[in-house]
Amino acid sequence: MTEPARILMVRHGQSEANALGRFAFRRWDPGLTALGWEQARSLVAALAGVPIERIVSSPLRRARETVAPLAESRGLLVEDLAGLAELDMGRWDGHPLRELARSEPAAWRAWRSDPEASPPPRGERISQVGARVMAALDSLPVAPGLTVASSHSDCLKGVLVHLLGVSGPASRRLDVPNLGQLLLTESPRGWRITLEGPATL
Repeated sequence: MTEPARILMVRHGQSEANALGRFAFRRWDPGLTALGWEQARSLVAALAGVPIERIVSSPLRRARETVAPLAESRGLLVEDLAGLAELDMGRWDGHPLRELARSEPAAWRAWRSDPEASPPPRGERISQVGARVMAALDSLPVAPGLTVASSHSDCLKGVLVHLLGVSGPASRRLDVPNLGQLLLTESPRGWRITLEGPATL
């Protein structure tokens, strides 16, 4: 029996932005902190003994660095996959969020309340993020075994919103910590979701 395709989505380790309590979307591209690098190395141990076919990543530095130790340990290359990039904040990208809360309070509150109905100006809705990420993952060559995909918090949330068919506001009740994981397993009825991560592999 052929082993089903599996994709382990991983949020990047602690970034310099996370340590400062700031948001980094696309324009600012900070790397991992010392703790973030420890978390990246812990992924190597967590997946020890698990065969990995491919490692793909958001092109952003914090995501690539998270899977760099894993790729080195397996002799694999980290393949950039543009569809795994962070939420597109449109006109707001690169601006401190506290500044936006002061300069555009109504739009800011609306986005914080419902990222589906009120996306950032010229930015993405959370459902669009999920559809984009899944389209990118579905575009990969079909192969049995495990693909590790390094991405971002809103991307993992978007995938859950997309696959479960829930509303955008539900994403505000989801918390994806650094190195948080989501396992997707191919099945005849579509992707099956497992939340436990590597321990279930």
